[in-house]
Amino acid sequence: MDACAAEATAYGNEKADESIAQYKKTCQDAGCEIIVLEDSVLAQLKEKASVVYDMVRKDQGDELVDKLLAAIESVK
Repeated sequence: MDACAAEATAYGNEKADESIAQYKKTCQDAGCEIIVLEDSVLAQLKEKASVVYDMVRKDQGDELVDKLLAAIESVK
């Protein structure tokens, strides 16, 4: 079972990577410039967004926010 799950995950990740590459190409072909932010800039953005996370936690609960953040972390 674990081997099947690992294989399925790898396949899904590969397909997702291909899809993302195609989306990026489509954007670039349309004249968009894709930039990669430095880690220091991402850290600043994360710090500034903490107010929003707090607001969503208050309105929707910790469980939802924690699941969202875990999902984001899992695809990095």
